[in-house]
Amino acid sequence: MGWFRAGSSVAKLAIKRSLCQRGFVTRVRPTVPIQNRYFHTTVVKSKAQAAPVPRAVPLSKLTDSFLDGTSSVYLEELQRAWEQDPNSVDESWDNFFRNFVGQAATSPGISGQTIQESMRLLLLVRAYQVYGHMKAKLDPLGLEQREIPDDLDPALYGFSEADLDREFFIGVWRMHGFLSENRPVQTLRAILTRLEQAYCGNVGYEYMHIADREKCNWLRDKIETPTPMEYSRERREVILDRLMWSSLFENFLATKWTTAKRFGLEGAETLIPGMKEMFDRAADLGVESIVIGMSHRGRLNVLGNVVRKPLRQIFSEFSGGTKPSEGVGLYTGTGDVKYHLGTSYDRPTRGGKRIHLSLVANPSHLEAVDPVVVGKTRAKQYYSNDTDRTRNMGILIHGDGSFAGQGVVYETLHLSALPNYTTGGTIHIVVNNQVAFTTDPESGRSSQYCTDVAKALNAPIFHVNGDDVEAVVHVCELAAEWRQTFHSDVVVDIVCYRRFGHNEIDEPSFTQPKMYKVIRSHPSALEIYQKKLVESSQVSKEDIDRINSKVLSILNEEFLASKEYVPQRRDWLSAFWHGFKSPEQLSRIRNTGVKPEILKTVGQKITTLPANFKPHRAVKRIFDDRAKMIETGEGIDWAVGEALAFATLIVEGNHVRLSGQDVERGTFSHRHSVLHDQETGEKYCPLDHIINDQNEEMFTVSNSSLSEFGVLGFELGYSMENPNSLVLWEAQFGDFSNGAQVIFDQFLSSGEAKWLRQTGLVVLLPHGYDGQGPEHSSARLERFLQMSDDHPYIIPEMDSTLRKQIQECNWQVVNVTTPANYFHVLRRQIHREFRKPLIVMSPKNLLRHKDCKSNLSEFDDVQGHPGFDKQGTRFKRLIKDQNLHSDVEEGIKRLVLCSGKVYYELDEERTKVERKDVAICRVEQLSPFPYDLIQRELKRYPNAEVVWCQEEPMNMGAYNYVSLRLATAMKALGRGDMNDIKRMIKTDNLICNEHNGNKITIFRRAKPYLAVIFLQFGYAGSGIIAKAALNKGMSHFGFSIYRNLFAAIVFAPFAAVLERKVRPRMTFPILFKILMLALLEPVIDQNLYYAAMKYTTATFAVAMTNMLPALTFLMAWMLRLEQVNIRNIHSLAKIAGTIVTVGGAMILTMVAGPAIRLPWTKADQSTNVAHSTTAQDPIKGAIMITVGCVCWASFYNLQAITLKSYPACLSLTSMICSAGALLNTILTLVVERGNPRLWSLHFDIILLSYFYSGMITSGVGYYVSGKIMRAKGPVFVTSFNPLAMVIVAILSSFILKEQLNFGRVFGAITIVIGLYLVVWGKCKDPSLSSKSDNVDQIATIDVQLQDKNLRTDCVKEGKADVAKANNVGDNAV
Repeated sequence: MGWFRAGSSVAKLAIKRSLCQRGFVTRVRPTVPIQNRYFHTTVVKSKAQAAPVPRAVPLSKLTDSFLDGTSSVYLEELQRAWEQDPNSVDESWDNFFRNFVGQAATSPGISGQTIQESMRLLLLVRAYQVYGHMKAKLDPLGLEQREIPDDLDPALYGFSEADLDREFFIGVWRMHGFLSENRPVQTLRAILTRLEQAYCGNVGYEYMHIADREKCNWLRDKIETPTPMEYSRERREVILDRLMWSSLFENFLATKWTTAKRFGLEGAETLIPGMKEMFDRAADLGVESIVIGMSHRGRLNVLGNVVRKPLRQIFSEFSGGTKPSEGVGLYTGTGDVKYHLGTSYDRPTRGGKRIHLSLVANPSHLEAVDPVVVGKTRAKQYYSNDTDRTRNMGILIHGDGSFAGQGVVYETLHLSALPNYTTGGTIHIVVNNQVAFTTDPESGRSSQYCTDVAKALNAPIFHVNGDDVEAVVHVCELAAEWRQTFHSDVVVDIVCYRRFGHNEIDEPSFTQPKMYKVIRSHPSALEIYQKKLVESSQVSKEDIDRINSKVLSILNEEFLASKEYVPQRRDWLSAFWHGFKSPEQLSRIRNTGVKPEILKTVGQKITTLPANFKPHRAVKRIFDDRAKMIETGEGIDWAVGEALAFATLIVEGNHVRLSGQDVERGTFSHRHSVLHDQETGEKYCPLDHIINDQNEEMFTVSNSSLSEFGVLGFELGYSMENPNSLVLWEAQFGDFSNGAQVIFDQFLSSGEAKWLRQTGLVVLLPHGYDGQGPEHSSARLERFLQMSDDHPYIIPEMDSTLRKQIQECNWQVVNVTTPANYFHVLRRQIHREFRKPLIVMSPKNLLRHKDCKSNLSEFDDVQGHPGFDKQGTRFKRLIKDQNLHSDVEEGIKRLVLCSGKVYYELDEERTKVERKDVAICRVEQLSPFPYDLIQRELKRYPNAEVVWCQEEPMNMGAYNYVSLRLATAMKALGRGDMNDIKRMIKTDNLICNEHNGNKITIFRRAKPYLAVIFLQFGYAGSGIIAKAALNKGMSHFGFSIYRNLFAAIVFAPFAAVLERKVRPRMTFPILFKILMLALLEPVIDQNLYYAAMKYTTATFAVAMTNMLPALTFLMAWMLRLEQVNIRNIHSLAKIAGTIVTVGGAMILTMVAGPAIRLPWTKADQSTNVAHSTTAQDPIKGAIMITVGCVCWASFYNLQAITLKSYPACLSLTSMICSAGALLNTILTLVVERGNPRLWSLHFDIILLSYFYSGMITSGVGYYVSGKIMRAKGPVFVTSFNPLAMVIVAILSSFILKEQLNFGRVFGAITIVIGLYLVVWGKCKDPSLSSKSDNVDQIATIDVQLQDKNLRTDCVKEGKADVAKANNVGDNAV
């Protein structure tokens, strides 16, 4: 083969050079427009670009015998040398000369054949083998415009019309087909005719790229037969019947459901008879099971006619048939569109055998199913002990656009010859529509054919005209024979068309008008074949009508039956695993501990190496350390824990398979499951020698190709075949899983709900911020949690005897922190009665962390050992604090919940600073959320604030997932809600609780306090000015109207502009609350307060309002805005402070005492009403203020409630003021309609009081209190009221000349003491507080984290020095 390729190349160049030097023309180019890449195109070469038509030259005028001088002399010398001594030349030349001389001596007809002519003829035959497909009639529409290669013109090789009837012998040693040594002598005309029939008919063969003589010769024997292939009459009737079923099925669907999308097979109906004949031939060759994968086009036809899904069921699905409604534990899932579903069936073949067919469900991602099918096929081969890979086969049906454009196609092809991934060959069938949706081939690929990608794998490619059903059947049978003979991939490219566009309701003429103009008048494949058979007299018109009637009769019967069809359980469970439970069937929880003696035995086997094996000295040291771990039972690290899990499962008879990039050693050089002898290179895997006579594939660990999509899909398919296997895929780094996102989205996370396909696949994703750079830090934990389907606001049944939480979720996401827990979570995958995918955020620095160790006793099932709880030894979904806390620990002030390696950092910091009041619990299983264990820890620490800690930023990691579910658990226990969960990152904030010295941090934390203090100054000023205006005769009704009116006029425009995007839609409940707010404070409270001020001093009035915090707290308690635990000292302090505050208010009201003389008061001042128009009546004023405070407290609590559903504070403020002004106006018109001074405005103290109080007390007061209230709660807003009293006391005595008394000062001090108790109790009771302590820290912590991450990344990656890293951090802040 080698000499032939080399010699032919030299000869071709020599021929061209010789003929060009003499000016001879060898062929006439075709004058049709040419295009060398596509089957159809609208591009036609212009005349200016067309090649000139050359002039033919008779062969007799060729003066050179064949080659140029040098090559000719060389050939003659070879012949002379052979004649003298045949052994002096190469064996191939000896064979050639021997055959040539022998044939020349015995065949007078070829006596004139020269060696040069023989070489030319050899090259011509080879040209047909290489380029014949370029001349083949592949396009059924006749739109094909391709250039016919010069190499196929006999004139190029010196042959003319005169040579057509000459006889030639072209036999070559070790060649088959036309070049076979035993072929008879033929005329050139006969040779060319058969070459045209074989290579340029309705089939185009591409196989000369295969660098294997045996394979090429096998194909030549199949293709270059002496006569064209002909089917018998019986075979043609079978083919007609199958083609009729394919065509009439589509026609029937189109008639019954005219507007339904079905992605029919019209234009490619020959696929069905081709597949059926392929399966029949494969069964004859020993195939027992076939796994099929395909996209949506033609899927229903394949389901009904090939895989034999009941037609009535298909018709029922079209009519919206019911789901199964009877049966215990019957699970139907969400379902999927009918052209995505799969099924399985044992199909009888034409040869009398039975073959099992499985059609794998596939999403809309066209080629995503490819690696899944290959993986499932490989698993079938393992479980059926099909070591020669001849009894189980995979078939993939592709589209032309997706086969060329989807990268997963090549990833799947690339697995075909890898030792641990090969399936002995896959048959690829391309349904080549010559257009991808609306994209023409010239825009969809760069290669000539859509199948060119398969040439990289040396796969033969058979292009066939889709209108020629017999040609399709022939190449499909040939593909089955190739696969069974050579156990490698093969491609069948059925060149066809789509009669109705992408789907039946699509209009394809928008983008392909020329093509669809031809299609509309083009006969179907059935019509073409019927005409051919009738003309050949092999099938009569009556026979065709009989088959047609039979098919239509069956279709109609099935259609009528579909109306009464009720799906059965097995119809929905496309792969039924006997004994395994659906999500609606309760599965008992099994222990995962192992007997100590088994652990010791397998531990010794996984740490023992053969005596004559020479590992690397560092690896030898690692295995020595592992042996000590097993011997002592202490210090078991991550790799040993994993190996123990694998080994114990193997002992129990389970198959274990681990694959991924570099998994044999491990990305971080921790696993070392395959060792290499440093002298011989021999490999040794300890896990292959756990039990006697262990199957070499029972434990499989394999480095994969550098592929994520393909390999993960392969392992997914592998895991679907048999539940008694632990199949794992490990990403090199967690973020590498991004490349396989389609598998996660469409198969792993949703496969059970859509297709009822369970899988126990384990995905290991290294995760953690360990200085590996931004790409390799995160496995994107948040994405997997976001795809988890457990409900965040409903706690499922958590009783251990009734719990189905994991069964009802779509997958599990864990972030384990100990080798023992990793051991148990892996074993849990097998020791249960159902299967769920498991996503593991595997560690990096914990692989060798000094504290990340487990004792061997945590792996066993011995009662009393660590890890053995009430139910036995099993995976711990949550690991409680390790400080041996009792069931109730009231002294713990902070409960930190975390997940992953951050636990060890927190624990180290806690130990360093000796904090005994902080508990740290690890949430090992994030999804589904362990509500029962979380609530257990919340009950254990009743007085602790709840903190979630993670190392990721807020928009990443588990925070957004955990916070909702943690709040649900807390709410169920009365421990608060979402607002009561702190989120922190920095260890010093979590453990030490030390304030960061950053000025921005201090300001943010002080901001709410500064705002409340500002309000007290504003309230004090408003009281002073209002009292002065009242002394001037101001009406409190007019005061209430104008202050709210001014506030509404000023704040409404700002609210309309600034909150237009965040303002919620107004509803009747919100409107009612706003009216109630306006009634409580702007109307009732303000009128009572300022009316009371006429009968008292400003100091007395403000002092009386000090009961406001206590009243607000009591109401908040009743409304469950604040919670109290009477067993808690801080809650008791709040209650006591409330009582003291009320008592102080009574003292202040009822006890005057001696007057206090101040330097600025006049000696003769004995009363404080010198400028007042009303006599004092403290009792009356106190009653009014008390009622007003009740309304005011109600206002604050109702405002807090309203802000939850209407958080637009500015808009709420303007509406309260507007409603208040309106209601006050109505009230004033009723009460004081005869007061003429009410409506007159003058520039005096009264107008100033209107404006000041409106802006500060009403406008700014409502707005600021609302903003603070959302963070701190209503009690915090009122806690600083005594400050206003002090300010008013000082200013009123100076400005208003009011008298101070010892009794009232004592009462005010009493109020302050009570108020302090309330505030202290609230601030020191974090478990019952609002979200107050955390809101200001979140932004600070995020800035600190961003600063930390940027510094780390810059330093670790060497992008900047320390100073530059600091600058980056400062810029981040």
